[in-house]
Parts: sequence; C-alpha cells; structure tokens
Amino acid sequence: MVEKTAAFRQCARRTPDAGASGFERGAAVYPVEADGELFDLMARYGLLAAGHETNRRAVAIALGKLPRLALAALKQQVDPHP
Repeated sequence: MVEKTAAFRQCARRTPDAGASGFERGAAVYPVEADGELFDLMARYGLLAAGHETNRRAVAIALGKLPRLALAALKQQVDPHP
C-alpha cells in the first residue's frame, strides 16, 4: 500500500471545492472549434489583432469577449431605445 503525503491529501481535499465554486458562479467550459469565419469576425470587431492568430492566449481572450459583444449587439437590435 502506498502512503499518501500531506501535500497529496491537501490537494485532494481542495479539488472538489474548485469544481463547485465554478459551478456556483455559473461558469461553464465548452469546447470551441474556430474556423476562418470566426477569426474574421474577431479581427473585424477589433478583438484579435492581425498576426495574433497563432497566439493561443490572445485567441482565448478574444473568444471570451466575442459572446458578450454579440449579446450586446443583439440586445441593441431588439430594443433600440433602452
């Protein structure tokens, strides 16, 4: 039988809480497949600078901003006089 270290026990204790906190915040993770059209949209709306298409962090940040921008545009289109 393998003896568990204190660090292992502490990590195992925190693991369930980390998942629950994201769930409680309403956060979710979904896989996204980005094609050329999505990259064009991110470039058109200034979310992704030219030349950063291969920078994973820049693409992730731009993908995070795109749904909020789309929802704001949809809200404005549905109710033009807030």
